[in-house]
Order: sequence, then structure tokens, then C-alpha cells
Amino acid sequence: NKTYDATALTNSEVSIDGLAEGESVTLATTGTITDVGSTPNTYSIDWTGAKAGNYSVTNDLGTLEVTRKTITLTAEAASKTYGDADPTFVANFGEGDLEGEDSIEVTFTREEGQDVGTYKVTPVASDSNYTIEIVPSTLTITQRPVTITTGSGNKTYDATALTNSEVSIDDS
Repeated sequence: NKTYDATALTNSEVSIDGLAEGESVTLATTGTITDVGSTPNTYSIDWTGAKAGNYSVTNDLGTLEVTRKTITLTAEAASKTYGDADPTFVANFGEGDLEGEDSIEVTFTREEGQDVGTYKVTPVASDSNYTIEIVPSTLTITQRPVTITTGSGNKTYDATALTNSEVSIDDS
């Protein structure tokens, strides 16, 4: 047995007992497994040096087993300004965690809320060859800066109020 590493597991050990003196056979194992799971080892037999019909073969087959590899998926912290769309969330597997050409799709869930504050972001992923340990992170929503500008004015005193109704808001 072995932990998943994207390569085939084989075991070439094979033997036969009980052949009559002077007779021989050629044995070769053919069993293989790459992904997580288990299977009986298999073999091929060439009866060239013995008469197959003279034997009652009992198999005692070994088992080939590949177990899940444990890896870590860590979300990166993110931030946005209040009112903006959520950023694209990012998560990374540890260096060397994924085997061979493996790739795993990652999606995200996020704690509900749009007001200024901090919200939990959790990556979601699964694969039958891996046990994935999840490390969540946060989305921080910061205050949106705004600038209010009003109009100016001046006049010579005339006992009436000076007003200017010009006003604008800049939220960029």
C-alpha cells in the first residue's frame, strides 16, 4: 500500500507452490492501481513447462491499496471598499501538495454581509485522491471615502442672506 502520488502501485512478488517435480510455469504480476482505492493483485501464468489440466489452482491474492494524500488549501485575505463588488477570491495549495498534473477546482463561500466589517471567506474543494484541509481567511470591507463640495459666493452687505445652493458629492 501507499499514499496517493499519481503513480501506479504494483507489486511484482508472485510465487507458486505445489508443482510436480520437473514441471515449471512462468508467473508475472499484472495488478496495478493509481487512484485511491484497493484491488486484488492479479497475475498471468504461462503453463509451457507444465500441464494446466493437472492442477487445481487456488489463489491467495495480495491487495494493492492507495490511500488519500492529505493536503492544505489556504485562502488569501481580501479587501474591498464599501459598495464595490467582491474581489476575486484566491486560495492556494501548499507547494508540492498536488501530484503530477493534478488540478482541483476551488470555489468559495463567504459570510453574508455588505456593511463595513470583516467576513469569513472559505475555499471549497474536493477530490477523491486527497483529504483537503481548509484554512479560511477574511474579506475586509472598508469605509468608502466621499467628498462633499459646496458652492462659494460673496457680495457686499445688503441685509439679505447670502446663499449658494451648489453642492456635489465625489465618491471616487
